[in-house]
Amino acid sequence: VAIRLRRAGKKTTLVSIYVGFSKEEVRPSIHTQMKVEPTNNTAILTDYVLNLFHNKYTSGAVRSVGVNYSGFVDESFGLISLFDDVDKLEKEERLQTAIDSIREQFGFTSLLKANAGQNFIFFSEPNPSLIRQHTA
Repeated sequence: VAIRLRRAGKKTTLVSIYVGFSKEEVRPSIHTQMKVEPTNNTAILTDYVLNLFHNKYTSGAVRSVGVNYSGFVDESFGLISLFDDVDKLEKEERLQTAIDSIREQFGFTSLLKANAGQNFIFFSEPNPSLIRQHTA
């Protein structure tokens, strides 16, 4: 989703998640959100979403998960504190732009993040419909 924010030239200031449980679970679904500093950085947004999930989810069979971003501001808008490393932030933005351009030119699966502890099996060509998570 962050790639679509960058394409639109926007940053989000509100991250929301929805977690729906299996019909066998006798519990209400989870709806939660948090205000954040304006960002369109994939890693930062992923951390926010995972943080929201881990803070609210305790147990149960999950049927669906939804992620929503809102409170959009222009991409040129940003907050930098005295303690932020401006060079590091600019380097991360350039890296995100490079990743986006590679994926746009060669397809999303041309560049995938390697996740430690997770094994993925590719069948022939790396096609999203063919990627299966393997649990050992």
